[in-house]
Amino acid sequence: MSRKQLRLYFLPLTAYTLLAIWMTWPLAARLGTEIPVGLGGDAWAHQWTFWWVKRALSQGLNPYYTDLLFYPDGASLIFHNFAWVNIAIWLPLQALFGNLAAYGLTYILLFALNGCALYWLLYDWTGSLPAALVGGTVHATWPYLLSQTGHPNMITVMWIPLAILFMRRTFETQRTRDALLTALFLALTGFSRWQLLISGGLAFGIYVIYALISHPVYRTRRVFGRMALIGGVTLLLLAPLGSSVISGLLQPELRADIGVDESLNGSDLLAYLAPNANSWLGAFFVEKLPYRVRFTRDQVDFVGWVTLGLALWGAWRRWRQARLWVIMAGIYWLLALGPDLLLGNAKYVQVPMPYRLVQDFFAIQIIRDAHRFNAFLALPIAMLCGL
Repeated sequence: MSRKQLRLYFLPLTAYTLLAIWMTWPLAARLGTEIPVGLGGDAWAHQWTFWWVKRALSQGLNPYYTDLLFYPDGASLIFHNFAWVNIAIWLPLQALFGNLAAYGLTYILLFALNGCALYWLLYDWTGSLPAALVGGTVHATWPYLLSQTGHPNMITVMWIPLAILFMRRTFETQRTRDALLTALFLALTGFSRWQLLISGGLAFGIYVIYALISHPVYRTRRVFGRMALIGGVTLLLLAPLGSSVISGLLQPELRADIGVDESLNGSDLLAYLAPNANSWLGAFFVEKLPYRVRFTRDQVDFVGWVTLGLALWGAWRRWRQARLWVIMAGIYWLLALGPDLLLGNAKYVQVPMPYRLVQDFFAIQIIRDAHRFNAFLALPIAMLCGL
């Protein structure tokens, strides 16, 4: 193996796999007997879904309908939350290690891939191995994603950094191969979870718009042709699974099953600075803190003091390179705060929040909880840490 291959593949895959095992410990020691469940999440629903997809594929059944629910009438699963990427990883693993062990291995692997994706993006962006390692570590250990044990498809955020990586190469080289890989990673985001295609697609869109504005050389007919190719191939790849969803949206009786009754739970402004009771650091002393800075919700908004310091240092030291990521981080942060300002466990509805401008859009409504934008806040913060 060449030195370049060691830097690009062996080092990040090994480092972030070990890091993921450590951050999810003692899961690796209990494979086959326990799975990550979380506080009120959907882990058991995903267990059923994995089992159902395996049965449907092996028996030639339609995975989007089952009579095992609401028997004998059955139920449409068009709008069920299929984590297709997780399922694709789990299927061969369960054949080797069994259901529960495969579920745990998939969970660990996703965090490792999150780290690798950001490592590859930062290494391509800066050419610096230490910078790539730092950024990848932040992305692999993002507290919000680590708190999503009950929503395993919420942590599958590695595809957007890779889509940005190959979109950047498409701008610079205009090669068809890079455009096709960009489309593939965008489609994989949708296969992971449709909601992620919306929230993660925002980061991709911000990058594309910023690149076109800041680099006039990119605004050529050939580049726009490659962008059209990316859009067309992405839609083509998503069509087999997306067509069923679209057909369901056109049927009022099925669309009602989506149940868009958004709680609009946003993040508390102070929660980004104060450890959460469900984080390893906060578990030691959160109960002793005053109520205004005591956060016990199952999602961890706390960024981490070291991470925040590195991001601010990167933004100040490399401002020209950092502007894109500062803008992206600001947009995601404002959206994650939700429609009403939460400050120290108190709600201030009189404060106008940017989220109110977009909260009535259907695409935003199906994300349901505003704090879910924190999943992709990891991308710009990790990039800033590595600059």
